[in-house]
Amino acid sequence: MLASKSSTKPTIHIGKLAIEVAGGNIAAWAAGEVPEAVEVTSQKGRHSPELEGLSKERTRIKSLTLTVAAANKSSGEVLDMGSLAIEFTNARIKSYGVDGKTESWQVADFDGVHRTKTTRKVS
Repeated sequence: MLASKSSTKPTIHIGKLAIEVAGGNIAAWAAGEVPEAVEVTSQKGRHSPELEGLSKERTRIKSLTLTVAAANKSSGEVLDMGSLAIEFTNARIKSYGVDGKTESWQVADFDGVHRTKTTRKVS
């Protein structure tokens, strides 16, 4: 049996950019909390100049989505392999900084938050 190739790492999508998240307060958001901002740590990459520009220019982003693996609450032999998509509307990238190959930044000043849970049961 071949397993499907889905990432269990949180990812932030800004337009065509897909940024794999290495750390931050993502677990709090996944647990249903609503902090003031999304704290993000990611690896520096091709997306970095655009993130830095969005931060410096204080540009509003119409829609940005954070996707995280669903909390794995297995009930007997059934496993939930779904995900949680958290959409932020009219957000800004703030406090962008780089330390070596790691960058840290925030998603803040958003107008709305919409959560969509996708369930995929595997037995």
